Amino acid sequence: MVQVQFAGLYLLALISILVTEINGNDRAFKLALEWPNSFCIEQKSKCKENLPSDWIIHGLWPKSKVKSRYMFNLSDISNHTRKLMKNWWPSITNNRTDEDLWRHEWEKHGIFAKENGSDMTLTQYFEKTIHLKTKYNISQISTRLQNLHNSSNKVMPLSSFLKTKFPK
Repeated sequence: MVQVQFAGLYLLALISILVTEINGNDRAFKLALEWPNSFCIEQKSKCKENLPSDWIIHGLWPKSKVKSRYMFNLSDISNHTRKLMKNWWPSITNNRTDEDLWRHEWEKHGIFAKENGSDMTLTQYFEKTIHLKTKYNISQISTRLQNLHNSSNKVMPLSSFLKTKFPK
């Protein structure tokens, strides 16, 4: 089951979107995505120049509250995954490097991630996050919503739209 929770009417005006994925066995994750410019305005942070022009990952929050035995070590994450993370999960504030952000997300959220009853490794956690970001591509959904609106003047509930465009 997938729920998309929107905090406003226009996607580009949102600060973040939460996607909840539940696949049985008490395994649930919330993928938090953010629009960089909105985040920087809302947080009044000193953001880096040349912000990404697409939704980026804010974090992946597991339902579990039982800590993993794995500690953060950047070298445990494959180069390929790190490259994807740099593009889709960058730090956009001046006071934090990408590695600082990833360490923070692991130590606050990732350390609780479980898959089939076992602790997720760093690689599994970050790859799961990347997978969910690509699976629930908000930019693509936004384009499809806009195309739907342009091709029809009828109003369709978002849940119905998602079911037709993203069948299981």
